[in-house]
Amino acid sequence: SDTSMVPKKDPKEPLISGVFRVKLTEEGTKLELPLLDDPHLVATMKSYNPDIGFGADGLTFDSKGNLYCGNFADGTLHKTEFDSDGKPKQKEAPIFAKAEFMKSCDGIFCDLSTDKIYVADSLANAVQVVSPDGSVQMLAQDAENDGSGGRLDQPSEVLLRGREVIASNIDFPVPGGINQKWDKPYTISVIKLD
Repeated sequence: SDTSMVPKKDPKEPLISGVFRVKLTEEGTKLELPLLDDPHLVATMKSYNPDIGFGADGLTFDSKGNLYCGNFADGTLHKTEFDSDGKPKQKEAPIFAKAEFMKSCDGIFCDLSTDKIYVADSLANAVQVVSPDGSVQMLAQDAENDGSGGRLDQPSEVLLRGREVIASNIDFPVPGGINQKWDKPYTISVIKLD
């Protein structure tokens, strides 16, 4: 994913970001400029948050082969479906999931047994769960803290291990986020699902 592939000329314009696909047999490939014209571009998305310059961030696939990409700045999850030839059905990835309480969409992970997608919501200092119907539920959230005791401290990546969600915390304060103080950027949180 390229979180900012088209520089903004005007702060009122949306930020354009995207996802590229390069085959293993294409090692050494250089993308063409402008990036919007590169044949490896699979999907684009727009971000409208004027305070955060990050768009496409975090990728995962569901059990049906659909691609999901998080939009960090807007806190939305976008879905790209492919046709039988492996080509995207549309160039701009539509919003699949959005919730008022989901403030950002950073690292994402799909549980292929349920197709639930776990979202590291850095700005809300939370982990969200997106169901296959696009509904969003908050799994865990913490107030500002230093990550001690396993608390969430600006999660940036998530994964599922058995019946535990493991979150890697980055502690990188971003405007509008719960995390406002710099402290250790190397904590891990474990959320038990049972």
